[in-house]
Amino acid sequence: MAGCGRPASRLGVAAAVNVTKAPLADKSLREIMEQAEAVQRFVVEAVGAGRPLYDIERGVLDQVLRIGRCAIDVALSS
Repeated sequence: MAGCGRPASRLGVAAAVNVTKAPLADKSLREIMEQAEAVQRFVVEAVGAGRPLYDIERGVLDQVLRIGRCAIDVALSS
């Protein structure tokens, strides 16, 4: 997923010097935060619906892997 990122505090000196990438980092952080909120919503809804624990675990794992992929994309693009 292009455009996903890490918190600005972890981007380091290179990001502070290269201001052209700052909007990408801000957008990427926002996307990761939205994905994390989606994980929370998924768990609440799945538990409320009485879904089996295995299904909940699998759903959370899939979403966490997507978040990790976003972070890796940012690391490789910087």
